[in-house]
Amino acid sequence: MYAVAFALFVFAAGCMSWEEGWKYIAPPRQSGEIDALLAKCKEQIGRANNRKEVEELIATYEAILIVDPAHYEALWSLGRYYIMGYAYARNTEEKTIYYMEAIKYSERAMYTQSQFKDLVDSGETVWDACRALSKNEMAAMCYWYTGVGTYWEECLGGFGKLCNLHWVERVDKVTTKMLNTDPQWGGGLPYFGRALYHITLPRLRGGDMEQAEALLNKAFAAGPNWLYTRWGRAKYYHAENKNKKAFIEDLQWLTAQDPSAADSPYPWNVYYQADARDMLAHIEDRF
Repeated sequence: MYAVAFALFVFAAGCMSWEEGWKYIAPPRQSGEIDALLAKCKEQIGRANNRKEVEELIATYEAILIVDPAHYEALWSLGRYYIMGYAYARNTEEKTIYYMEAIKYSERAMYTQSQFKDLVDSGETVWDACRALSKNEMAAMCYWYTGVGTYWEECLGGFGKLCNLHWVERVDKVTTKMLNTDPQWGGGLPYFGRALYHITLPRLRGGDMEQAEALLNKAFAAGPNWLYTRWGRAKYYHAENKNKKAFIEDLQWLTAQDPSAADSPYPWNVYYQADARDMLAHIEDRF
């Protein structure tokens, strides 16, 4: 009886697994004008400040894939905007759906690169086959590691995180590839991703707050006009270190910015500012 109960407990904790995104590729189903759809995406990005408009943006990118299932920009962009389940999903179940879609589209984006395709078709994993990827695939790698990392952080309980700790190390292999390829990309997102690795893990598993601080400083230098850096430093680093003064300073700076003028995408900037205002309104929950 106890063995059965333990087995059910482990099952309930959740095991991170999915069928790779490239197994969902369908042939083109209709013709269409891709340039017009891309122009529509650009217009939608400039005004998408709520769930409905982000979903409409996602639908436009998915319309591109009906015409060209291997359209790289559409694939990695779907990774970027499905991760916005972080902002708009109403519960863990919805977040899981959003993050899984982000991961699968990012895997499909990686699969457009021929060497990576050959490696995974021969049985290699994403985190090992990513060695074949180049600067061109930085976005695909970014939204893969973000999707996996946010799924691990947001959708698993404490025991589930422990059971799936190996996924954090797998994600770090992709982050390492990004750091070795183009650490300045996306306003220093590879630095930021590695910093979160050091903040998230206990010291015995590789966590290091001094390393996290140094990496966050590099991210700031690479992308001073990207809003995610201040948001992430406050939400994760300052909160973990119980530095209330620095926490408030970063969030107040963030809320004072023009979301249309920052280098990071407008839909994300709207979320960063909304989350910053919420954190400032509930400081007592963190300190």
